[in-house]
Order: sequence, then C-alpha cells, then structure tokens
Amino acid sequence: MMLFRVILTCILLWIQCYFSGKSISKLLSIREKNVVQLIVTGMAGSLALFQILSVPLIFLRVPTHVLTILSIILLSVPGVHGFILTIKEFKNRKKEEIAIKKPVWVFLLVAILVVGSASLSMIYEHEDWDDAEVVSLVTAAAQTDEMLTQHRELGHEVPVTANIKRVVSPFQMAEAVLSQASGIHPAIICHTLMPFLLIISAFFVLYCLGTEFFRDDPEKCGFFLLFLILIYLVGSYSTRNGQYFFLVRAWQGKAMIQALTVPMVLHRMLGAMHYAGERRRWILLLIAVCASCVFSNTAFLTSVLVVAAGTIVSTIRERRPSILLKGVICCIPCVVYGGILAGVVML
Repeated sequence: MMLFRVILTCILLWIQCYFSGKSISKLLSIREKNVVQLIVTGMAGSLALFQILSVPLIFLRVPTHVLTILSIILLSVPGVHGFILTIKEFKNRKKEEIAIKKPVWVFLLVAILVVGSASLSMIYEHEDWDDAEVVSLVTAAAQTDEMLTQHRELGHEVPVTANIKRVVSPFQMAEAVLSQASGIHPAIICHTLMPFLLIISAFFVLYCLGTEFFRDDPEKCGFFLLFLILIYLVGSYSTRNGQYFFLVRAWQGKAMIQALTVPMVLHRMLGAMHYAGERRRWILLLIAVCASCVFSNTAFLTSVLVVAAGTIVSTIRERRPSILLKGVICCIPCVVYGGILAGVVML
C-alpha cells in the first residue's frame, strides 16, 4: 500500500509539472514539442518558485506547515492554469490531429533500463553519515514543524545560520514539505520516493538535452540516452563517484548536480544560443539557473560556469553586446544565494 502511495505521488508530481510547463509555455509563447519537454519546463518553474519562496521563510523561522501550505497554493496556480489550457486545446483539436507517433525502439529499451534502475534504487538503502544527517534534518522539519533549527550532530536547537548551506539550497526542506503534503514518513520520502522521482526526472532532462544535440534525428537521441544509462549502470565502481551518487544517493541533493541541474542549465543555454535574439529563451535559462540552486551549493558555481561559457561564445558569434548583459542577469540567482552563503560563513 505504501509503495502504491509513493508511485502515485510521483505521478501526481509529474502531472503537476506538465500542467505548469503548459502554463509557462503559454505565457512565454513557446511551443514545446512533447510531454517530456513540458514536464521539464514545469519542473524547473516549480523548483525555482520553491527556491524563491522557501529561503526567506527559513530565515524568518516560519513553521514548516506554513511553507507547505504556501507551496501548495503557489504551485497550484500555474498547474490549474495549465489544466484549463489543456482542456481548451483538447476541445479545439480535431480528431485527425490527434495521432500517436510510433516510438523508436531504443527509447523503449532506455525506458526499461531507467525505470529498472529507479526501482532498484527504491529497494537499496544506502546508510552513512551524510544519509543520517539528511534524514534527521528532513524528519525534524516535518515532525517538529521547525526548519533547520537543530544541530546536525547533537540535535539541540541552534540558529538557522548554523545550517546555512541547507538554507540557501533548501532541497531537504522540499522533502519535508512533500512529506507533510503527502502524509508519507520523511524517511520513506528520502529513501524510496526521491530516488524513483529524481532518477526518472533526470532522464527527462537528459532527453531534452539530447533533442538539442540531435534536433532532426530522434534515433540518435535515443542512443545518446542509452549510452548515458549504461555509463551509470557500469560506472559505480566507487562510493564517491557521480554514477554511484546518482543511482544510490539521489535524495541527498548533491547527486543531482551532474545528472539534472547541469544538463538542465546546459539545455536552456543551448536554446538561448540558438535563439539569441529571443528574450523568452533567456527567461527560461534564468528559471533553470534559479531551479538549480535548490539541490546543492555547488550549483552556484557550475550553473555560472555553464552560462558564462555559453554567453561568451554567443556574444562573440552574434557580435551583440546585449547578449552579455542577458547572461549576467541569468547568473543573478547564483550570485545572490552564493553571496548570502559567503557572507554568513565569513561572519
């Protein structure tokens, strides 16, 4: 029964991301090609919204249930808007326009391997000091209704600034909010739900990145994804490399840097480079950069590096200094949250 609730919660989250992506695409007048791209767009928007909402509330020591209620309300707005748009489009679409494309066989193989890997990650339980710290912070926030006010080793009350790394990258508080909203125990959220949700979501993002690399050849995109999943499956030769982190320690946040946040920012950066004159592409990049800050402080650096490299290349290629300004604006979230982190640490 609990496994059913976990899978149902994941499906509902993807549905919410789909409708949010529909809303964002409509507002920015961007036509996404398929369901996966809409889910990725909505996921980035939802994460960015949570990042902006949660950080000041954590500093103000607002109870966890308040963040949960506000998150549900705010994330429901684009979701409901996207649902209404979907209903209208479905009614206006002619029957002959509704067609199911024949899937490329390699995508079916990739789907089996990805879902299988995510399912195994739900069963396998990795336990170490990092895991104990993450689960204790999530459990404390969900059950005591206080966010990041406990010492991570001794458990006594401390100022929020003592956990400043978790404050500016509040992925653990997202897990606590999800626990309160779904009624699932925080440990199950971390060890069971998050691996399944994040591993599959990461390959949604990698698929979108593949469509940027191979625009007119879906079969090549499929082999690109197959190559990546095989690397993850055979590359876990150490407990400290990225492949092991991705498959076994996804719920800790930092495992998503190389599998989800960097590909997400790179995907939007390539789109901005391809359509350098379209402001909406840079808005999507800004949303992706802000969303990347949720998972780990490392994203403050990696996202800036991706944006800086793409912006410099695009500026030189297009010979338009205004592109440089757009790139700088897209780095603002990383600069702000990184500045807060650096300021608190140095004080």
